[in-house]
Amino acid sequence: MSQTPLKILLVEDDLVDQMSFKRMVKTRELPYNYQIANSVARAKEILSDNLFDLVLIDYNLGDGTAFDIFDHIVDTPFIFITGGGDERIAVEAMKAGAFYYHIKDPDRNYLELLPVSIEKALREKQMELDQKAAEEALKESEEKFRTISSAANDAIIMMDYEGNVTFWNKAAEKIFGYKKSEILKKN
Repeated sequence: MSQTPLKILLVEDDLVDQMSFKRMVKTRELPYNYQIANSVARAKEILSDNLFDLVLIDYNLGDGTAFDIFDHIVDTPFIFITGGGDERIAVEAMKAGAFYYHIKDPDRNYLELLPVSIEKALREKQMELDQKAAEEALKESEEKFRTISSAANDAIIMMDYEGNVTFWNKAAEKIFGYKKSEILKKN
């Protein structure tokens, strides 16, 4: 596990669950800097002033449900935890962007899996960010290529592995006498 302290927000109104989480972090010496919100209102307040690496959120809270907070968790992975949810609620949470869904058990064994789920959620979020960055870089690169190739005086032609034309610039039109629309996808 990463040794850089993770900023985690635990949204949990049950004192025993809060204490169990604290005990798990301390006992396992997990690198978590955490805050605890015990209500929807407090979670919204904390989220408006702080950024977190991850949010752990209980479904049933005294003044609402986790769904009342989802709009305030922007670009932050979150794990949905409940003792009273059902399959429909789990599906709704996943649709809302939850990375994982944990069901609380009376012995709080779900806490054993929580650190693994946290690491996986953070890795998945990083992969999403990396993919977005790569897509943006590719888009920018393609735009530069289009600009350069459109202004080029030399014919620039690209073909796929089957020999079909995939790119044909203006200079190629002038030199070979075929319009782009006539030659694209032709062998």
